[in-house]
Parts: sequence; C-alpha cells; structure tokens
Amino acid sequence: MGNKVRIERICEFCRKTFIAKTCKTRFCCKACNDKYYKELIRSDRYNAVTKEVKEEKKKRIRLAVDELEVIQAREFISLKQLAIYLGVNRKSIYTYMRIYEIPFSQIGSRIIVKRKEVEMVMMNLKSVKTMQERPIKSTKTITDFYSAKEIEEKYQISYSRLYVIAKENNIPSATLSGKRLFSMV
Repeated sequence: MGNKVRIERICEFCRKTFIAKTCKTRFCCKACNDKYYKELIRSDRYNAVTKEVKEEKKKRIRLAVDELEVIQAREFISLKQLAIYLGVNRKSIYTYMRIYEIPFSQIGSRIIVKRKEVEMVMMNLKSVKTMQERPIKSTKTITDFYSAKEIEEKYQISYSRLYVIAKENNIPSATLSGKRLFSMV
C-alpha cells in the first residue's frame, strides 16, 4: 500500500514549488539536494577558516601588546624593537636615525639604542621635515590635431613612416574614437 499523501512545498535551494510525497522532503530534486549539501560543506569550511583567522589575529595582537610591554621595560632596545615601538618599518629607523640624529651604540654587528633617548628625541621634535615638492612642469595645451589620413595626404607618406617620424621626434599623439591623431605644433 503506497503513500497517497501529496504536500505542496517550496524547495529550500531553488525556491520552486513542488509536490512532496513525504513530510520530510525538503528539495524538489536530487540536484538541488546535492547543491545544497555542497554549499553547506563550503560554508562550514569558510566559517572554520574565518574563525581561525580571527583567533590568529587576536593572538597576534596579544603578542604585539606583550612585546610592546617588554620593550617598554627594557633600557636598551634593538632596531627591530624600536621599529615596533615607533610603529614604523625597520628600514625607516635608519632614516630617522640619520635625520633626527638618534644616538646609538654598536656592539659587534648589533645596533642598540637607549629607549629613553629615543623618547627624548621624539618629544623634542618641533616640526617634521617635509619633502620639497617637485616643480610642476608647464605643459602646453595642444589643440591642433590631425588624423593620420590627413597627414598622409598632405605630405604623401605612408602610415608606417608617419609612425616612425612621430616616435623619433616625440610628436604628441592621442587616440580618439579608435583613430590616431597627431599634433603638428
């Protein structure tokens, strides 16, 4: 004796209506069931990875805070620790040492600085030296452009020769609507 119950349901994956033969049917076909399962597995993996990444970030922040506390407790610190302390790249430390004349000591190949002296130098900074801006080159606005066809007709030269001459003499060119235009200024 077969089940004669027919229930109209909505597929959980594709949202189409279908007639279910049992009360537990959730999908209209096996393909929707497989796609839903695959999406579920994928989202579980994604959630696991994002959770891992968040935990790793929290762990790194805790380590950075701990390292900062260790740096603040020391009297002499290395350049790497100074970079962490100031929140800059290690290569920038060399520039700062040269510009702001931060005193340092060298023990063998290792360079160390006194943390208190770095703090004093940073406190005494009155202005930050800014890079001088490069002067802006004056540019001529070019309004007279000629198409390659017009130049070929006027001077009886081929397009390839025109291209070579323009390149050799740095003649400004522009492309407008797919056509190459050359300046004759």
